[in-house]
Amino acid sequence: SVLEAVRKANKYVAETQPWALAKDEANAKRLDTVLYTALEALRCAGILLSPIIPNKAEELRGQLGLSGTCTLQDAGTWGLTPAGTQTRLGGPLFPRVDLMALNESLELKEEPLE
Repeated sequence: SVLEAVRKANKYVAETQPWALAKDEANAKRLDTVLYTALEALRCAGILLSPIIPNKAEELRGQLGLSGTCTLQDAGTWGLTPAGTQTRLGGPLFPRVDLMALNESLELKEEPLE
């Protein structure tokens, strides 16, 4: 269910195109709403996923500019991220895997023993 919510948040970002909204100052209020919605969705997902992937959830909270402790009930409350929260630049939490390179690295280098 959490991953389905993340997929829907990703779809929301793709459809609202904040990168396009940012090009026109007239869209500033809409851009703020889109970015805040994405941040809140990730905040809630991070809380719900923390028992399963605690280190990645903590890394996500750091990139979102969030600190302090949170409870499971916080995931069910929308709007807990303070206005003006500064996010931090970071690498992908789950980098894409190059399947061809992975398969090549797993291939046998020697003839198997008979």
